[in-house]
Amino acid sequence: MKVENDLVLMDVPMPEIDGIEATTRIRAKERTGRCLAAGMDGFLTKPIRPEELDEVLKKFAGERSAEDQEAALLKKSLRTE
Repeated sequence: MKVENDLVLMDVPMPEIDGIEATTRIRAKERTGRCLAAGMDGFLTKPIRPEELDEVLKKFAGERSAEDQEAALLKKSLRTE
């Protein structure tokens, strides 16, 4: 169920999660929805964490061995000659 709010009053000190972290999570979900609605396949938010960057690169670029990369470059160079 999606709830739209015109106003949110956020308390900073809270027992489970503080207001700053709650707001960060809410804003991240909003960005996610806007980015995906705009046609993005994925995105990262700053600060970029290396492990997340690796995960996204593997997902969208795939894991290719050095031999696969070399073969792809060779095929590309042959097509341009």
